[in-house]
Amino acid sequence: MPFRPTRQIQLLTILLCGTVLITQAEPIKPTRKKEKPRTHASPLVDNGAGMQRTREMENQLALFEHQFIKILPLNRDHLSQRSLLAQQYESDATMRATKLAQLDASYERAYRQVLTLRQAMLMEQARAEIAPDMNMGYFMMMHF
Repeated sequence: MPFRPTRQIQLLTILLCGTVLITQAEPIKPTRKKEKPRTHASPLVDNGAGMQRTREMENQLALFEHQFIKILPLNRDHLSQRSLLAQQYESDATMRATKLAQLDASYERAYRQVLTLRQAMLMEQARAEIAPDMNMGYFMMMHF
């Protein structure tokens, strides 16, 4: 009588062969997300100033981790843009002040989109305490 493998032996053989093939296959390499190109950031400033500013905000406003992650690139870009504008309008103080005020206002709006209402109020309160008569953003007064 010829040997007839049972169904269980056949399945076991198939599983064993499949396992061998899978372990010998090339491992799947994780794909990295493409980084978004930086549209207007410049490496002129960030020698750690963006991180320093974000740490100060974290301490003063009690930032959450997800807020820190969103605000760090904002701060880096903000500082870079301020540096570029300061260089670009170096000889025209009035125009420089106007452009910097516009830039600061746009970034303060961006910060407010990330912050909670309470944190935005703390930011506004600190700005009023530091320089009630100055038309300059709170975070800019800390470094400029």
